[in-house]
Amino acid sequence: MDQVRSYSEKNASIQGKNPWIPEGTYETIAKSMIIPCVDIIFHTKSDRAIYLAKRVVLPMNSYWCLGGRIFFDDCTLEEAAARSITRESELNINSKRFKFVCNHLYSWEAIAQGYFTGRNLAVIFSCEVTVDEIDKISKTLNETEFDKEFGLQRFDRQRLLDMNVHQAMIDVFDQLFSE
Repeated sequence: MDQVRSYSEKNASIQGKNPWIPEGTYETIAKSMIIPCVDIIFHTKSDRAIYLAKRVVLPMNSYWCLGGRIFFDDCTLEEAAARSITRESELNINSKRFKFVCNHLYSWEAIAQGYFTGRNLAVIFSCEVTVDEIDKISKTLNETEFDKEFGLQRFDRQRLLDMNVHQAMIDVFDQLFSE
């Protein structure tokens, strides 16, 4: 019983205090495990398009959606998505607005912590947004991760193809707008 109690007490003391893993530890984890993430695809009500930002860091330093890692103390995946959006853009979106689209296993060759292969398993949500919300997200993007000048831009299917956007974003587009 003492082992259970001390484990619970220790676990309770670390939850919620600092969800970031030290760089060296994260590198070890990323080299040996699949990292769980949430990604959010923005779209407007009447438009057959998604809105993507331009990431400036690895992995996926290209046209991409907002998102981030799932933390141990996130209550739900939707709350993890809402937290990630707030961290990356300062916009607070109610977690009830997220609609599950699919899961996707991303592979990458390098991340900000080093040049090694790895994987992320992302739970992908869509979120219908207004033009005002798109503007606010564009103006408040986290500049350590995104090109603020690019902001959040509209991508129809043809632009996704023309800009050589990652196949995962094309797949999500097709799922969102399939008939």
